[in-house]
Amino acid sequence: NVDEPADQYTSPKVNKVAAGSLSGGYVWSRPKKWLPFTSLGLEYSYYMPAKVKGVIEENSDPEMANLNYKYKVAHHNLHLIGKADLYRWKNFMPYVSGGAGVSWNRVSDYSEEQTAEVEVSRANPEFANKTKPNFSYSLGTGVDYVFTKNLWGGLGYRFDHFGRGKTGDTTNEKFLDKNLKNTSH
Repeated sequence: NVDEPADQYTSPKVNKVAAGSLSGGYVWSRPKKWLPFTSLGLEYSYYMPAKVKGVIEENSDPEMANLNYKYKVAHHNLHLIGKADLYRWKNFMPYVSGGAGVSWNRVSDYSEEQTAEVEVSRANPEFANKTKPNFSYSLGTGVDYVFTKNLWGGLGYRFDHFGRGKTGDTTNEKFLDKNLKNTSH
């Protein structure tokens, strides 16, 4: 609110979501122990909408946490991904991977709910839905196992950074911040 201290959005909780990917590319092989396989591919991923929930402290006062907020965040990603198996020991190959591309982050369905019997004087900003493109990247590591020439398995970890998402602007002139912003990974 323009005339009072800023409201504080705290305690965000995000539920786990399902994701799906479709990818294709090319693998180069060498009959060597070091860097036996490298690959380059294109990957499209979709992450189902995650629900973000938290508490609003009116005027940044923890004793005035009378409102809950929630909204959804979904991601569409298109990445160019490279992977290198570093060393082959018998059928095991540790690897590293990295990718870069674009993520379309959609923030939608913002709403607020009063949690106390106390009268809340704060107006609802009613943030609009918005989709925003961002630079995104991924980094990964793990180990591949070669069962046969054409059948591999693997276990690994990958960190994806989707960039910033933000709501559409509020039409309520009482708010200095016209939208909410978040960073997703």
